[in-house]
Amino acid sequence: MTTQLRRRIVFGLVMGTLMSAVMSFALTAFSIGFPADFVDIWLLQFFRAWVIAVPFVILIAPFTKRVVELLVPERPNADRRLYD
Repeated sequence: MTTQLRRRIVFGLVMGTLMSAVMSFALTAFSIGFPADFVDIWLLQFFRAWVIAVPFVILIAPFTKRVVELLVPERPNADRRLYD
């Protein structure tokens, strides 16, 4: 397995986990409030979101990177200038 592929997988795991946790927490809280069994409900929703999000992020990350590079092209020495 190449380093690039390993990085892509780790990126997908980290990004998918963080986004699934935050979004499932927020949407569960907005939908049902904070009942006594909130953590159990949230963890179930988190797991469901995680199963979808992680593979999706791993597959879509290269496309997203290309889109960002098109939208924000790198300019040589742009960081060295104080003002444009």
